[in-house]
Amino acid sequence: MAAVLLLAVTNQMSLDVAVIPFLWVLPLSLYLLSFIIAFDHERWYNRTVFTGALIPAMAGVVWMLFYDVNASALLQIGVYSIALFVCCMACHGELARLKPHPRYLTSYFLGIAAGGVLGGVLVGVVAPRVFNLFFELHLGVLACCALVLLAIGTDKQSGLYRGRPRWAWGTIGVGYVVLAVTLGYHARRSTSFAMASSRNFYGVLRVYADNVGTPSETYSLLNGRILHGLQYRVTDKR
Repeated sequence: MAAVLLLAVTNQMSLDVAVIPFLWVLPLSLYLLSFIIAFDHERWYNRTVFTGALIPAMAGVVWMLFYDVNASALLQIGVYSIALFVCCMACHGELARLKPHPRYLTSYFLGIAAGGVLGGVLVGVVAPRVFNLFFELHLGVLACCALVLLAIGTDKQSGLYRGRPRWAWGTIGVGYVVLAVTLGYHARRSTSFAMASSRNFYGVLRVYADNVGTPSETYSLLNGRILHGLQYRVTDKR
């Protein structure tokens, strides 16, 4: 799941900011840093701190998705980077807590490697053929939260083991539903405004109609925030 979020956030930042090497290296560095911290020593991962930090991190991602291109490049990079690091720390921290007896470490680390490959395949191969926009970020955020909650709920040392106390899980459930509905609304909203959307290796292209029914009616072709072309619809202005 951390691999999915790494690629999804990199795609999102590249779409709305710019396709430059820095925006590939920065998320990857944060991903690897979370791996190093989580597996260096168990004292570095505090479950309460990082799972609690998921709440403002998810709020930041949702806010940035709706704010979209109106936000500055620096703000987008900052919010997405912090959210990615928090999510990766939660995923890798819980993964490190599941480390088995040394006898089983080979299959344990093989499973981790396979998970990274699977995450890459889902975002790099499956998603472009299933979605016409970068919806893997929406699904990745929801899946990350679900997996962390599953890890906490099945840990006998957790204060939230097996759905208790009920009021706490009820609150968490309501929050999760709100997050899911909000992300679903954004996904639907993203497709409703565009006349057409197409996704390929380089990103997402969208066509918008502006000033419909007036002499200034136009079609615009955009890749993220970049305007690639504009065409007047009135015959004498074509």
